[in-house]
Amino acid sequence: MIWVEEALEYFKNGTGFTRLMDGINDIYIRYDRCFGAVRLSRPSPEEENAISVFFKRDYYNQALIRIGLADFERQAQKLFSPEFKLAELLEAYFGKRYSRKPGPRVTNIFSIHIEDKILPKYAGKAAEPWLREICTHVKRVYRFWSEMFAHEPQKVERTLTVICDALPYLPVAPERADSPGGRGKAVRLSEFSRERTGDAETFCLPGAEAKLFLRALAKLYGRQCPTSPEDASALYYRAGLLSGGALNTVTARGLIARRGNAADEASAAYDKTNEAYVLTLENIDGFTSVEAYGGKVFIMENVSVFSAVSERARDIKCSLLCASGEFNPAFGRLLDLLSASGAKLYYSGDMDFNGLCLADRIYLAYPKHFVPWRYCKADYERFNAEYDPFLPEHKKDLGLHNEDLAALLSAIRKQGRVVSQSALIPDLVNDIRNL
Repeated sequence: MIWVEEALEYFKNGTGFTRLMDGINDIYIRYDRCFGAVRLSRPSPEEENAISVFFKRDYYNQALIRIGLADFERQAQKLFSPEFKLAELLEAYFGKRYSRKPGPRVTNIFSIHIEDKILPKYAGKAAEPWLREICTHVKRVYRFWSEMFAHEPQKVERTLTVICDALPYLPVAPERADSPGGRGKAVRLSEFSRERTGDAETFCLPGAEAKLFLRALAKLYGRQCPTSPEDASALYYRAGLLSGGALNTVTARGLIARRGNAADEASAAYDKTNEAYVLTLENIDGFTSVEAYGGKVFIMENVSVFSAVSERARDIKCSLLCASGEFNPAFGRLLDLLSASGAKLYYSGDMDFNGLCLADRIYLAYPKHFVPWRYCKADYERFNAEYDPFLPEHKKDLGLHNEDLAALLSAIRKQGRVVSQSALIPDLVNDIRNL
C-alpha cells in the first residue's frame, strides 16, 4: 500500500516522533489494541515542532503533551489515506519489535486465574455472572484489581471469595427486589458486613473492597454501577441493605403510617400538632403502609418552600413531602408506599433543569399517580419576566416523557428564563386549602 510507505518515511524523518511511536507501540504490546493516549513529559523542541506540524495545532512550550490515539489515527487518515490503520503503521515502523511478549500478559493472568480457580466453585451461583464480567472487562474496569493480583494474589483472591460467598445471603434476592410486599425487613450494611466478613467496614464505602462489592451488586441486580452516593444508597437498599447517611432521609408532614396492624407512634404524635418531621430510610422500611389525607400528597422540591407552605397551612390536615431536590432512597421508598395506597402525587418544583428532571423521574416511576402541581406552561407564563435568564447550554438535550412537563420545558427554552418555586407559595397554600 502506497500510504504505508509515505507514512513510514514521514514518521521516521528526524527524532520528533520517536518517543510518540514507542509509546503507541507499548500500548499495543500490552493491550493488543490501540486506544487511550500517550503522554510526553518535557518534550524536546524537535518533538514540539513535529507534533505541532502533524496536528496543525500549537504544542509549543508545554510541560506535558497528551496525544490521543484516536485523534492521531484520524489526523493520519486526513494526511495520508482514509485507509490508514495505526496497527499497520506499527508493523512497518517496528518490524520485528512489533510483537507481543510471549506468555500471558499481566492483565490476563487475573482473568485466567478466575476462570481456572474461582469460577468453577461458583458455577450456577449468584456470583457467576459477575465473575464472568470481570474476565470480560479486566483490562479497564477491573484493571486496579488485575494489577494488584500480580503483587498480592492471595489478598485479591480472598476479597473475591468473601464477596462471592456473601451474595447469596443478601436480604433481598434479585427476583424479589421489585415484588410488592416481598422485600422483608432491610438490615444495616455494617451488620451484614460484620456477619459475612467479620469486619463491619469491609462493605462500607469508600474502601476498595466496598467498591468491588458495589460492582457485584450492580451486576446481580441488573443496574449500572453507581457513580454517586445517592445511587449507591439506592442500590444497597434494592439489595435490602441500609447504608445510612444524610442521603437516606426525607422531610414529611401529615402521613398516616402503620407498622403491622398498629399506627406508627412517632408519625401519629407529630400529626396531632401538624408538625413536620424527618424520616430516615430505616424508619420508612419498618412501615407496612402509608396513606395521605384525602388521598393526596403535596410534594415540594425546596426546603424553604416546604417550610413556608407548611407554616401557612398549619391549620389544615394535609400530607406534605419535601424532596430536597433529590430522588433519594428514603424519598423513593415513601412514594412506593404512598402510591401503593392509591394516593395522588402532586409535584411542584423550580421551573428549571433540575426541577424538571426530578418531576420526570417521579412521573416515570409512578405514571398513574403523578400530577403536575402549579407546574405547567400556563403557570410559567405568569412569572417568566421576573427572573434572570438561566438555562445551561449543555442541558439542551433534556427529553421529558410527560406532556405537561415537555410543554413547560418548551416554554422555558423559548424564553430562556426559569422561575423559582418560591413565587408560587401563595398559590400552593391556596390549592392545599381547596383541592
